[in-house]
Amino acid sequence: MKKLLLLAAAAVVGSAAFAQADRDIQSYSGPVTHVGTFHVATGTWTYAQPASGADGASTVCYDNGSGALSATTSPNTTQLGKEYVDWGTYAPCGAFGTNTMTQFTIGWCANMTNPVGANIEVAFYSGTNPTVGGPYGVKGTLIQKYVIGPLGGSSVAGQLQAFTANVDISGSPLTIPTGPIGWSYRIPTAITGTGGTGFGWLMIPVASSGAGNVDLFDRYLANGTFEGTLSFTTVGIASFYMKMWMDNNPPPCAGGTSEYGQGSGGTINKGDLTVGGTGKIGGNAIMACKNPQTANANTKAIAYFSLAPANLAVLDGVVLIDPAFFQLDGPKNFPSIPGSVVTFNEPIPNDVSLIDVHVYGQALYYNFTHVEPLRLTDGAIDIHIHNCP
Repeated sequence: MKKLLLLAAAAVVGSAAFAQADRDIQSYSGPVTHVGTFHVATGTWTYAQPASGADGASTVCYDNGSGALSATTSPNTTQLGKEYVDWGTYAPCGAFGTNTMTQFTIGWCANMTNPVGANIEVAFYSGTNPTVGGPYGVKGTLIQKYVIGPLGGSSVAGQLQAFTANVDISGSPLTIPTGPIGWSYRIPTAITGTGGTGFGWLMIPVASSGAGNVDLFDRYLANGTFEGTLSFTTVGIASFYMKMWMDNNPPPCAGGTSEYGQGSGGTINKGDLTVGGTGKIGGNAIMACKNPQTANANTKAIAYFSLAPANLAVLDGVVLIDPAFFQLDGPKNFPSIPGSVVTFNEPIPNDVSLIDVHVYGQALYYNFTHVEPLRLTDGAIDIHIHNCP
């Protein structure tokens, strides 16, 4: 396999020596075993989980874990202690455009059984190699580093096998900035086992949703010195295995902002207020119903809400919201004093599909002692929305 070294000005390692040291890189077509989830908060494992691993409120926003695999085991031998840095460009995804990582998935390989000391370091950086086409060797700013292990090895001595695992950081999520990012693998101390010495990383081809990838890797000595940039010209190697799972939960609805919408008044008496704004959903809709001058002790008010004008109906020539469309309280008695007000406070579902919708409302009244049609209350109404923050 041909490999070229692109040297930074400070690097003094020859390409032949660099290629010789990494000659063990090979294609891997065997099975990949997903072993489960490592929980950073407790340093414990939950085994035998499905490969998806994350809960339904998480989504993969950076996927360098698809396609044909290659493997290298020299990080545990000739390249022990060195840090392998890959980079790309992160863009938020999901319904809420999140930058909050709650979990990531790593991949590794081994040809030894019963590994001892099988711990690896995984680090995340911001601003890694921000200029397309170089210069390289710009590691950026460390965001966080994790020690993960113990990791498992091959079930057959001397036979190379591959594995993946989720790393749960939901107890202390990590903010991944939009733009150039990097991540790295490193084996800090030698891993020993039976039947082999190889332990290292999985690699994938360039076809990946990890935007901004190039067919290059930076490598740093154990003391942090930039050693050089390694380029693989053989198709099938472009990026270290990495999936980033981001929080896709709706924002909480505690507290939040208040917004007001003035009803149109007149014969329709309809309030219209935009609930949304990016990431602002749910909350409460509050509508006031004014006691008409004709009201008496037998007069009750009722409020109808809708999330779209298409759900307005017509009753006795007056536009009326379909009461079946939006949850509402039962009728409320007006105070006997004409002009007094009763209010209705209805929940707006905490549902991503409701971002940037409108809330419509109508306030009506009737006399419950004898049959008569619903009538609009006097004057305009206000719809008061408490939004999610």
